[in-house]
Amino acid sequence: MQRKQSFYAVRNTMHVMCDSPRPATQSLRYSLSGNLANVRTQLYQKRNGAFYLVAWVEKQSFFRNKVINNAPQAVKIRFEQPISRVRAYQPSDTAGGIARSNQPKQTYTQPSVINLSVKDALTILEIVPRGTALPGVSTKCSFAAS
Repeated sequence: MQRKQSFYAVRNTMHVMCDSPRPATQSLRYSLSGNLANVRTQLYQKRNGAFYLVAWVEKQSFFRNKVINNAPQAVKIRFEQPISRVRAYQPSDTAGGIARSNQPKQTYTQPSVINLSVKDALTILEIVPRGTALPGVSTKCSFAAS
């Protein structure tokens, strides 16, 4: 039995987003501009202080077992506070092999603005505010109850 690409997309998303249930209480000041039609976002924060902005275009990607190729949309993210580092993950992108598919695809150092090409697949931005330690890249996740 061979695992499908969707298996790796879900696994990689779980690795990036894995955290313990202790909530963080900070806020992130940012704004979005550009082609925001059908763009969806969710912002999360892990207990380590890093934020995770998940973005995607909400459009149909398949119809009767055929792939629909939706054009990416240009979105600008402007940070309204100092940011130390941003790492961009694309959990469904297996370029470079399955073993590296849960690694960051791009890293930005001290950005104030990021130009992002948002697709109909998840993009996860790990946003580390200045003064927050850079978390390690997560390659596994334990789902044991605490």
